Amino acid sequence: VPGSGRYVIQPRHVGDAARILADSATGPRYRNRVLDLVGPEVIEFGRYARLFARGRARVRRADFEGAYREAVARPGPGLGPDDLAVLAGGFVGDHARLARASRSGFRPVTELLKAGRLG
Repeated sequence: VPGSGRYVIQPRHVGDAARILADSATGPRYRNRVLDLVGPEVIEFGRYARLFARGRARVRRADFEGAYREAVARPGPGLGPDDLAVLAGGFVGDHARLARASRSGFRPVTELLKAGRLG
């Protein structure tokens, strides 16, 4: 976890994201709209990482500036400089607008993580 882990994210279930993307590619519902593809919950990144690991892996903190320098110097898999900048920015998307546009429910990712059901 880069830095304190106290910055927020809005995770969404991959199935929900796939449904929205498929609907946007095959129908008119999302035409000429810009929507944030975010989940219904705002959660601190560190808490999310601990829930995701569920005791199977140790979650460690890393120096944020060091992680940023590493991402710039050695691009590859994992968090890139833009990802880290978004995390540090504390941006929160408008899930309510997405929910109204999609006219469907979204699964709370943290509840699925707690239950051990991601698939």
